[in-house]
Amino acid sequence: MSLQNIISKTAEYLDVPAVVGFEHPFMNHLADDFNTSGYDVEKQDRILIVRKKGMRSPKIVTAHIDRHGIVVNEQGKPEYAAFNAKKQHGENIKSSEAIFKKSGQRFVDEAVYAYDAQGRRIADGIVKGFFYDFDAKDLTFDIEGLSSLPAGTPIAYVSPLIKQASTLSSQIDNAISVAVAYQLVQDGFDGTLLFATEEEIGRSWQHIANYLQSHHTATKEIITLDTTPYEDARAISEGLIVLRNRDENGEFNPDLVGRLRAACDAQGILYEMKDEVINVQNTQLPEGTKPKKLGNTELGRIIQHTNGQFNGATVQLPTTEYHTNHETTSELALNNYYEALKRIL
Repeated sequence: MSLQNIISKTAEYLDVPAVVGFEHPFMNHLADDFNTSGYDVEKQDRILIVRKKGMRSPKIVTAHIDRHGIVVNEQGKPEYAAFNAKKQHGENIKSSEAIFKKSGQRFVDEAVYAYDAQGRRIADGIVKGFFYDFDAKDLTFDIEGLSSLPAGTPIAYVSPLIKQASTLSSQIDNAISVAVAYQLVQDGFDGTLLFATEEEIGRSWQHIANYLQSHHTATKEIITLDTTPYEDARAISEGLIVLRNRDENGEFNPDLVGRLRAACDAQGILYEMKDEVINVQNTQLPEGTKPKKLGNTELGRIIQHTNGQFNGATVQLPTTEYHTNHETTSELALNNYYEALKRIL
């Protein structure tokens, strides 16, 4: 029953737009949804806080709520929202030309819609193509059916949740983790949930760290939820969940990582330590091949930029077709994701 509740809640959340930089309709929806008996909800500019009343646990669960999308820029062109947001913050866009091409291609032939500040759909279209100027750091789109929209109008994927056999597909990063968090609250989770925006442009860690620094002297009990990409379906078919000892930016709390591993072992849940897998793969690369990096996580950036004042562990759901409107996981992996978290929390 819990799994079906999570699937239904994921589908509900995917109906509420949350393009990076324009997440407030989804944040407002979550503020209402988590405003349930026994919990306090506090909405700040870039973060939503949900606390168990009279909580005794130091555990903090974080999950980002923003998604990739498009926004009409000052020139009236539909632009890749992540790049537009970085420009608004005065940040350099360091993505390679290959990322420009891949990011653009992900939208081609996809149904999209523009929405207003309340999240109401105001226009529909189909992405017919993309254009990029690597030197100018511009990535824009040709969208049939959408024209003459004012600057600052966000455009989201039409993202129904597709159930096929034992798999689930849509723009599930990271609505599916938020749905798991909702189920944990229904189960009586004792602790704090932090839902942050702007993870897709590498800024969510700042919102979380700012909140923690204003409310806690230190904590090593953060659990960060997210999806994580795989090139093939092995991990989702096996129902793995993904843990890490560290990422590119820092070492996670070994005690909490150990407890997560023990929780999985106690329930017979298969898991993979992604950093260990990458390190093994790097030892097997042909000479001269560039090694894979351990990847960046929200938690790793928090650890790095607070000099370890805050720490914890990540629990991730494996997916294929990462950062697309067809990102896919399995019901088995999702159920294991939830059960492992329920055990440790």
